[in-house]
Amino acid sequence: MMRQNADAPVIIIGAGLAGLRAAEGARRAGYTGALVMIGDEEHPPYDRPPLSKDFITAPAPPDVLLRDPDELRNELNIELRLGQAAEQLDVPGKRVRVGQAWLDYSSIILATGYRSRTFSTNREEQNLYPVRTVTDGMRLRERLASGARHVAILGAGFIGSELASSTRSRGISVTLISTVRKPLSGALGDQVADALVQLHRSNGVDVRLGCSIAEVSESSILLSDGSMVPADVVAYGIGGEPATEWLAGSGIELDGFGVVCDEFLRAAPGVYAAGDIASWPSKLFDQQLRSPHWTAASEQGVNAGHNAVSDAKEPFDTVPYYWSDLYGKRLQFVGVATGDKMMVVRDELPDGGFLALARSGDRISAACGINMRRQIGVARRHIRQQSSWSVAMEDLGVDQNPAVLSRV
Repeated sequence: MMRQNADAPVIIIGAGLAGLRAAEGARRAGYTGALVMIGDEEHPPYDRPPLSKDFITAPAPPDVLLRDPDELRNELNIELRLGQAAEQLDVPGKRVRVGQAWLDYSSIILATGYRSRTFSTNREEQNLYPVRTVTDGMRLRERLASGARHVAILGAGFIGSELASSTRSRGISVTLISTVRKPLSGALGDQVADALVQLHRSNGVDVRLGCSIAEVSESSILLSDGSMVPADVVAYGIGGEPATEWLAGSGIELDGFGVVCDEFLRAAPGVYAAGDIASWPSKLFDQQLRSPHWTAASEQGVNAGHNAVSDAKEPFDTVPYYWSDLYGKRLQFVGVATGDKMMVVRDELPDGGFLALARSGDRISAACGINMRRQIGVARRHIRQQSSWSVAMEDLGVDQNPAVLSRV
């Protein structure tokens, strides 16, 4: 006998960080009913940031599980359905199709995240190593441990940069390839982008800008500029695509990047979203915003889980924050700098650190720094409080009208 919707479970589609936090948020809000988590991977929720860092290079891979499966079942009382994918959503009927079965839900939380953008060459795909899942990370780890000497990495964003840093820590030759001439400049500005390229080169990485991989052979690659580079491993981190194609025709608004939500992370009656695929109307930044990073996924998951089970909805907003570990240094970014030029306001020569800020009107809108942990925390607080530029500058201890420095 099919259960009626009133007695149906809360269903979470996606067994990652956002999905786990959604389950925790629902339980924290007092929900005691059935909770089902559906994930297309065979693994329970795990942490992704280590996969491009020490997971691939440490003597033993660190444990990346976020919670033990027994804890999920016994403490959070979650019914785990792993290795299964949602295929269709019926919003009016409050049901979701998984395989051939339709499951009723009282509320549903969409947290499917992104999948790796694919990269094809003239050779067999087993020579290529994407890095997004724990299976990807283990496969690359095993290949590096088997005696790889030259690694080519396509993509100089955060994932590719972390791969380069991790691989160099093992003394392996690395070529980092970017199809654009200033990688990450759209997010961090030209000066910061230039500084990161210099950081790679100062650590022995051969950085090739404005080109792509044309051909792959067993021990080398041919670049689009005609140069040949030694490579017995080709890894890539070239971004991702939202895992939302199964929502086509459901009535859920999709914008090409994911699911469009309201201020409560609600995409439709009884439907919420969290993590990489979710966008929301940010009052802090006066725009529809998405933040496909660890911190936002965690915060959104808790909020979506609460709102999915509670009549007292809580609006969501945050100051985006993300970080990266490169060559023993901590890169951090807070805020939104779209259209705002990043200005370097502190340049710490001894340790290679710097602090760059973006200004929007009379307010600080973003900050980026290497080895500036305290200052980034201060900047995030002032962005959240919408402090004036002068107040933020005084608290940060920097010139209120900084000149853009020639070196970062």
